[in-house]
Amino acid sequence: CFLNGLGDHFKGIGHFIKSLNDDNLAIVKAKKLFKDPKLPGQLAFIKGNFNQLVHAILSLQERLSLAESIGILEMVQMQLTVEFFASKLNSTLELKDDQLALLFSCTPITSVDCKKVFSKLKSLLSDQRTSLTEACNT
Repeated sequence: CFLNGLGDHFKGIGHFIKSLNDDNLAIVKAKKLFKDPKLPGQLAFIKGNFNQLVHAILSLQERLSLAESIGILEMVQMQLTVEFFASKLNSTLELKDDQLALLFSCTPITSVDCKKVFSKLKSLLSDQRTSLTEACNT
C-alpha cells in the first residue's frame, strides 16, 4: 500500500526530494510540502483512518458477486469513523428504493470481459477478415 510505504520511509523520501534540483515546478512544490511540519501528522491520520478503504477498493475491483460487493460497502460504512467522510458516504449510499431500482435496470448483465471475447469472435467470423487471407504470389 502506498500509504504504508510513505509513512515508513518518510524521512528517506524527504532527503531524496531535498537533493533534487529546483528546475521543475513539481520539485519546488514537493520540497515546500515536505518542509510543512504538519505533513507527518496528516499522513498518519490518513493511514490510521483510511487504510481500510484501500483494501475495500482492491476487493471491489475483483470479480465478486453483488452480495459480496454490498457487504464490503456496508463494512466500510460501519468502519469509517471520520464524521465528514462518513456522512458523505452515507448520503451517497442512501438512495430511495425507486432510484435504486432504476439504477439496477440500467446496469449491464454481461461483464466487460465477455464483451471483449464476443467482439473478438465477431471480428474473426466477419467477412472482412483480411488478415486471414492468403497472400497472392505473382
